[in-house]
Amino acid sequence: KISGVKEVKVIATQREKSVEISGISPGMKARAFEGDFLVRSVNGCLLVVNLVDLETYLEGVVESEAGTGQKLEYYKVQAIISRTFAMKSKQKHAKEGFDLCNQVHCQAYLHKRNGSPIIDSAIKATRGQVMIQQDSSFAPTYFSANCGGQTCEPNHVWNASISGLSSFCDTFCIYTKQATWKKQIALSQWKIVKCLRSIFKG
Repeated sequence: KISGVKEVKVIATQREKSVEISGISPGMKARAFEGDFLVRSVNGCLLVVNLVDLETYLEGVVESEAGTGQKLEYYKVQAIISRTFAMKSKQKHAKEGFDLCNQVHCQAYLHKRNGSPIIDSAIKATRGQVMIQQDSSFAPTYFSANCGGQTCEPNHVWNASISGLSSFCDTFCIYTKQATWKKQIALSQWKIVKCLRSIFKG
């Protein structure tokens, strides 16, 4: 601890170099990130903010969200969707001192880019491309790992309708491993509420 110092900035000298970060409390798997960093003390904890330009950030996001082994056009679509989401939501965590978190609350940004040529090509090929609505605002580009074959209405998730989004059948989700699943819940975990129905006759 240095008296009077509120934050420390770590500046990268080479783009290809990275810093590996892990957590002790709470425990977190070691992950490598590139770019610059701001380290602040917040309520007795360290807040580490990764400072990267949008396109470098997207290289990590697209790999984290879409995985590897996909085709170029798939990565191009994900790049545009993720770029639009980042631009639309970049003030999501402003009160906490940063723009976007690295979890699915914003977009998964689990590590630095691993140098996948096809993902890097998709980012470069779509550089600057975003999706906009008729009023020139950024389009809502929410996405999920799997919808099970049918998306739901936005008001079922956010308690409000969202212009441009509505429930639709998505056959691409049907054939993936996440499309069907089972969950067993023990009877003891259920809270049974007895309902009484009164019938009034006029």
